[in-house]
Amino acid sequence: MRITAATDPGSAKPNEDAFIASEHVLVVVDGATARTETRCREGVSVYAYRLASALAHHAADRSKSMQDALAAAIGDVTAMHDPACDLTFDGTPCAVLAAARPNGDLLEWIVLGDVTLAIDHDKGLDVHRVTHRHVGERYRDEADRYPIGDPRKAEVLLQMKQEEHAWRNRPGGYWVASTDPTVAYQALTGAVTLADVTSVGIFSDGAARLADLFVETDFDGLLAMAAKSGPTTIIDRVRALEHADPLGERYPRNKRSDDATAIYATLSAPGAS
Repeated sequence: MRITAATDPGSAKPNEDAFIASEHVLVVVDGATARTETRCREGVSVYAYRLASALAHHAADRSKSMQDALAAAIGDVTAMHDPACDLTFDGTPCAVLAAARPNGDLLEWIVLGDVTLAIDHDKGLDVHRVTHRHVGERYRDEADRYPIGDPRKAEVLLQMKQEEHAWRNRPGGYWVASTDPTVAYQALTGAVTLADVTSVGIFSDGAARLADLFVETDFDGLLAMAAKSGPTTIIDRVRALEHADPLGERYPRNKRSDDATAIYATLSAPGAS
């Protein structure tokens, strides 16, 4: 397996994306933006890093399913919190993620939320992601009417975040990693024959903007860009488009730049050089 990866914070704040990339497992965790207080001493960036590390650790045990590995990781990170953190608070740090690992003859994967996993294999490209745009959609549409930096936009986004808190990790809402290990069993999972896989890409939504928001390409194109010039090229192009539209007038969005992370791995059949 040959792996390249890149990450870049979207602002001066600590990067709330985290990744682990090795021949054992590929993981991207995207911490959810906190628009309210978190009542957590460590914050979202630390939560995302700890979750990525813990998931990589447990996924390295091939006897565990990917869901069991994620459940164990969430449990571990919950136990790491400072005793002063209020883990019952709606705004406690949470994250979405995607991960993939070779396991025998299979490439196994898990997706929880809107981190995108793209697997190119002999039957075509599989793209896996879960979005929850139905939650807070009315606020999202209203926020798009205002330019980035407008106080009215900030107020609407706060209202949207409060509605998201109300629907987080409950039926009819959406599922994210936070403090409850059982959420892992709401994740999408699957497997493909490893020998058939050509490449794998994992993209946080900040990197996936190139396909989703700016629509300059699709996920086939993102993999091609990563293969040719590396994941940094994807993030650099995202940043250029964000810079050219600083107020979000051409491409309405919640913030000018988002943390962006991309992993690209090429695979070969066992025994191949």
